[in-house]
Amino acid sequence: MPSVDVLVAGAGPAGLTIARLLALRDRCVGLIEGPRRDCSRLEVVSPAILPIFEGLGVAHVLEDPLIARRCLGIRRRWGSRTTQVDDFIGQPGGRGFVIDRRRFDAFLRTEASGAGVEIASGAVAAVMRDGNAMVVKVREGSTSSCWSASLIVDATGRPASVARRLGACRLVTQRLVAERQYVSSHGKERTKRSGLKSKEMLPPGNIMSRVPVSGERDGKSAPVAGAVNQTQVGSSMPLQRS
Repeated sequence: MPSVDVLVAGAGPAGLTIARLLALRDRCVGLIEGPRRDCSRLEVVSPAILPIFEGLGVAHVLEDPLIARRCLGIRRRWGSRTTQVDDFIGQPGGRGFVIDRRRFDAFLRTEASGAGVEIASGAVAAVMRDGNAMVVKVREGSTSSCWSASLIVDATGRPASVARRLGACRLVTQRLVAERQYVSSHGKERTKRSGLKSKEMLPPGNIMSRVPVSGERDGKSAPVAGAVNQTQVGSSMPLQRS
């Protein structure tokens, strides 16, 4: 039975990144990669996200033309015929990127493997405690194996494959629909959706995200993880240079 310091379940960008960072800090890390989904799509990286890429040490991937192309902004429709435009030129950094998600994930996987992360395929079938360690049963097809780890990171996203097997319950089951809210330099709020307004104020230039809580109506909402730079909801497309 393989034994590691940290076992990461989930091989999306979050799982691959945390596994790589832990391995770079001399931790013995294993990563369970579930069935690969088709990620053949384009996604937008706004200027506000670029410092995160730099902090994680992966900003150089944005210079690879096979993975990323510069983007001036986004045209977005929020369930109506009205088109909204986010102009990246006026934001700090002045540029965004459109990335090929499939190639981006492959890049992160290569980086994690190169850092020493041991990657195994399969789905989490069971999780149990064994003294001070956690044992995870991984099933791939008709075969199964067990991993022992001092710490488990659940990076499986909404399925929460590890957390739910340890007794965690989902508190909100409805689809998350976010509202973007701007705060101007004069401290005045502007909401992108009529009838929704927050009483909380943020420093000028920030954007906050709020998600309706199950059972609440009439525009009431609850804050989610404090202030964020940008939340994208609905269909969107990058702006092209004319």
